[in-house]
Amino acid sequence: MGSPQIVLFGGTTEGRALGEALAERGISLIMCVATDYARKLAREQPGLEIRTGRMDEGEMTEFLRETGCPLVVDATHPYAREATRNIAAACGKAGAEYLRLLRPSQEGEGMVTAETAEEAADILGRQGGKALLTVGSKELEAFTAVPGYRERLFARVLPMAQVVEKCTALGFGGRQLICMQGPFSHELNVAMLRSVGADWLVTKDSGDIGGFGQKLSAARELGIRMLVIRRPGPEKGYSRDALYRLLLERLDIPELPCAPQIPRFPLFVSLKDAEALVVGAGKVALRRVDVLLRCGARVTVIAPEALPGLGKLAEEEKVHWSRRRYQPGDVERSRPVLVVAATDDEKINEQIGREAAGLGIPSSVASNPQTGSFWFPALIAEENLAVGLVSTNGDHRLVREAAGRIRNILGGRHG
Repeated sequence: MGSPQIVLFGGTTEGRALGEALAERGISLIMCVATDYARKLAREQPGLEIRTGRMDEGEMTEFLRETGCPLVVDATHPYAREATRNIAAACGKAGAEYLRLLRPSQEGEGMVTAETAEEAADILGRQGGKALLTVGSKELEAFTAVPGYRERLFARVLPMAQVVEKCTALGFGGRQLICMQGPFSHELNVAMLRSVGADWLVTKDSGDIGGFGQKLSAARELGIRMLVIRRPGPEKGYSRDALYRLLLERLDIPELPCAPQIPRFPLFVSLKDAEALVVGAGKVALRRVDVLLRCGARVTVIAPEALPGLGKLAEEEKVHWSRRRYQPGDVERSRPVLVVAATDDEKINEQIGREAAGLGIPSSVASNPQTGSFWFPALIAEENLAVGLVSTNGDHRLVREAAGRIRNILGGRHG
């Protein structure tokens, strides 16, 4: 492999996904990960070289100078403070452009927050009760300051020999130590919390990629308190999709042209008393719910919060509202005749679409219609005529204008 075009630091899920996507576009890059475990998770492919081992600031600087790479992506964990400082400093010394890949934050109402692990331990010490710690082995030492921690605290960590050795040395052993590799579903989190009799779930703001949503929904189901160690920050950076586009621009690589679209067949089917699942409860989702109800469907909505209109529909028992975040497996558990993914997170929407596709269930993905199996239409119904209208290029304004003209035509015809 010649000189890389990009050096990417970090074995995070989003970092691996970005690196793999760049390699698929023919971009040469080196992905630097700290451990052999992270290396095993990375998918090797042409153009992607993986370097294993921790580096301090000086070693990073020397490494970047040797590669001569102009672009450096910091895709390390949101809580890897020292690594982020070292990468930024090394870029400054080596003359490389530093670009930070951000993971969306998910702090919310009803959570107890702490700035550090030490502060979280102090809160547990003063409040009492048992706690399941899901903060990683690096933070466990701070919690040995909690009175009676050997009986009160349970640590969930990676199943690695060096991790188990460290935890045992700190006094976490036997039943107090849970060694498992995620991801952890809502149901598994609920089972663990019940098993240890937890009053608290202690975690970091790891985002949906880190299973934060599943932890939160489990804690809420059981009525236990959520203690969140806040991220260091605030940080400046880019989402994965935005950074991907920026890197293509920096390297003067054009976006892939859109493939010619095969027309989609407009099939009008009966939804009377059929189960429909809508994930999300913003303006787009509520418009979809309205159309589905007009067509006679029984609608279930999954969303932690919603616009007032959904609350009214739920109170009137016109829809079933599951007040939580989407969890992998929701489509399979509900087995609807169709699914609408309309959250404000494009990655979650695409995940829902993939789950539905794997089960052979039609899905509409609001943030990127091309990834769903059907396009949700604007429905125009007048007496004995019904028209379904979609945009093949995502131009919603065009749909609104055309729908208005069609309504006028139908109105004139029947007027």
